[in-house]
Amino acid sequence: MSQRVKEIVDGYLRRYPGARQANHEDAEFAMTTKLLFRILSMVDIAMDDEGVPAETRDRVLRMAMYGSVEDPVAADRRRALREERVQLLATTTRPVMFHRGAPDAGS
Repeated sequence: MSQRVKEIVDGYLRRYPGARQANHEDAEFAMTTKLLFRILSMVDIAMDDEGVPAETRDRVLRMAMYGSVEDPVAADRRRALREERVQLLATTTRPVMFHRGAPDAGS
């Protein structure tokens, strides 16, 4: 069993509400999950046999699972942090910009 694939599939089931329960109660959903796990495992094994680095294998497997090379949980965290920064900037007093003209006579 590929631990890498198990983590990706488990992450998928945790990420979507009701997915874990559907995986236990809905035979079609469970069959699809098993098939996906088997296919991703075979792809992972093939890439390992070909000497593909682990980091590249992770990106390929995430792309196959999520349609993106990025970990969706990490993407959500970055999106939330970006939104926090935008809100902080919107509520923060901006510094006064001084015109860089001729120096004062007293300088």
